[in-house]
Amino acid sequence: MKVGERVINVLSAYAPQAGLSRESKERFWGDTISVISDLSETDTVVLAGDLNGHVGACADGYDDVHGGFGYGRRNLEGEYILESCVALNMVVCNSKFKKRLSHLITYSSGAPVAR
Repeated sequence: MKVGERVINVLSAYAPQAGLSRESKERFWGDTISVISDLSETDTVVLAGDLNGHVGACADGYDDVHGGFGYGRRNLEGEYILESCVALNMVVCNSKFKKRLSHLITYSSGAPVAR
C-alpha cells in the first residue's frame, strides 16, 4: 500500500499454536523473517495477526523491542516473537504503552483473568 511517498507492507500472520512442534514454529518464524527481510529497508512493515505467544510483562533484556507494558510471563512462543523483532529491527507496539486491564487481556475463558 502506498500512502503519499511511503510504502507500507501489511502482513497478516497466524503462527503455529502452542501444541504444535518446535520445528513448525521455527519454520514459521524463519519464513516470516525471510519474507520481511526481502522487503525494501525504506518500507514500513506491519506484522499483524495471532502470533500465539506471550511476550510477558517485562522487557528482560529486550529493551529495544519490548516497552515493558506487557502482561504475565513470557513463554517460548513469546521468545520467538521477541527474537524475530530483534532480527528485523521491529518492535512489539502493544508493549510500548500502559493499558487498562480490560484492554490488556484479550481472551477470557470464564476465569477472572486469562492465563
